[in-house]
Amino acid sequence: MLRNLLIVASVLLAANAFGQNITGRITTSDGLPLADVPVSDGVAITLTNKNGEYSLHSDKKYGYVFYTLPSGYEPETESNGWQPKIYALLNSGNPVFKENHDFRVKPVKNDHFLYVVGADAHLTNEHNDLAQFKRDYLPRLRKLVDDNPDVPVYSTILGDMSWDEFWIKPDSTTFTIADFSDFITREKYPMLMFPVTGNHDNDAYAKGKDMDMAASEAYRRFMSPSFYSYNLGGVHFVVLDDIVYINDDWKRNYKNYYTEDQLAWLEKDLALVKDKNTPIVIQAHACNFRPTAEPDPVVEDKLVNGSCERLGQLLREFPTVHILTGHTHLNFHAYPPRFPNIHENNVSAIGATWWRSGYYTDRNIAVDGSPSGFALYEFAPDSINWKFLSTDLGHSEDENQFRLYDMNSVKKEYKKNKLIRNLLKAFPARVDYAGIDNNIVYLNVYNHDRDWKIEMWDGDEPLEVKQVFDEDPLHTITYDIHRYASGEFLSVNSSTRPQCTHLFKAKTRNAKTPVRVRVTDSFGRVYDKTYQRPYPFNVAN
Repeated sequence: MLRNLLIVASVLLAANAFGQNITGRITTSDGLPLADVPVSDGVAITLTNKNGEYSLHSDKKYGYVFYTLPSGYEPETESNGWQPKIYALLNSGNPVFKENHDFRVKPVKNDHFLYVVGADAHLTNEHNDLAQFKRDYLPRLRKLVDDNPDVPVYSTILGDMSWDEFWIKPDSTTFTIADFSDFITREKYPMLMFPVTGNHDNDAYAKGKDMDMAASEAYRRFMSPSFYSYNLGGVHFVVLDDIVYINDDWKRNYKNYYTEDQLAWLEKDLALVKDKNTPIVIQAHACNFRPTAEPDPVVEDKLVNGSCERLGQLLREFPTVHILTGHTHLNFHAYPPRFPNIHENNVSAIGATWWRSGYYTDRNIAVDGSPSGFALYEFAPDSINWKFLSTDLGHSEDENQFRLYDMNSVKKEYKKNKLIRNLLKAFPARVDYAGIDNNIVYLNVYNHDRDWKIEMWDGDEPLEVKQVFDEDPLHTITYDIHRYASGEFLSVNSSTRPQCTHLFKAKTRNAKTPVRVRVTDSFGRVYDKTYQRPYPFNVAN
């Protein structure tokens, strides 16, 4: 408690330490002042006074000033309509130069709201990705808004909106983070977006003594601060940057951790959250915690330099913490045992396998078999719930939570398909389902969590259902075989595929009896479907 008081005191004194070079005022759209709103340059944090005024001394390291949106308000947007005007680029990098930046907000009733959590859009103007984004993703978001006229709908993309490799391509596929901003503006992105930076949102061709700062400069200029916070309803959101860009010899490499400056800022930010029962939502690109793929999974720290431990300690006073991440193009949930207040949801990619499976087959499937999609969170004063929604072409109903594989059909396809045989000959570490036992069924439950219930029946006979860790076969025929046959570069995901952590297996009596599936999620939602067998295995199912 004493430490928190000292931190708050340092925040209040920050503006007067060495003289103020950034000032401004935060008011409502009607001109009323807002007091006690945190304002920061990424290092110091100060609070607005009763007149809505703030002032701070800044070394202008990050090149901007931003405020923490208070509960019960929405920010003004930039002229593009989707970008929250919660920060301002500084006019000068010289600390001697004094400047003023005002912000305005509007009152809104948003104690109950929906939040779209997308990840890894990877727009590049290659493989028809822009057309697929317009055809599949944007209509899904517009439908959400139309279906919920009385509930505010907000969103994020958890990094990798662009792809650094394509920033200065000498052809028509050139596509930068600025192009991403222009594209979703032209297409009238239908809601506020609070973006997160990813490793591919760095400028791989930047130069500077501090490569991480130089490479992220374009993102900060066109999208948002590298890290910031905001409140929606009764929830405190914190966006963090866990990508430290190194780019040795232009290799576009990086490390995953939180910098000391960022953790110091986070400590100040969290100290200002007075009610420790406030739900905290951390948003970052790379996963912080990840369960291993085995019958008794161990949750591993995935950030270096002790960042997971540091983050967990900073959040220890808050009983409800959700971490939202992307990067892996997989769906999984992680509960680190030493931090029982933390639940991480790693969300699969909007573009699945970089839009390429959609390019080859009109079916966007991620490496774990999840269709292209996003997580939809619903926040209310006394509850938080979430689900996965698919944008997969022709398979985008809300109930699309799983897919059944009649492994008899999979087995036949693996035996006869020459493209599959060629792929497996080139990559013998891959799973060959030509040898699987007869009358097995697999069920891929995309967003499976630890308290979901999976049930199957062979006709009227209950089946024993076991979780298995194996390859999803649909990704093989929507992406891998086509990519390999085309002679294009195969990623490591195609040569040694990671095991899917949300596959379930059962053995039926014969090849013809129908299989009924019933899945109950964490919130009691029931999804029920019966499959007639033999059930075909192809890109259409």
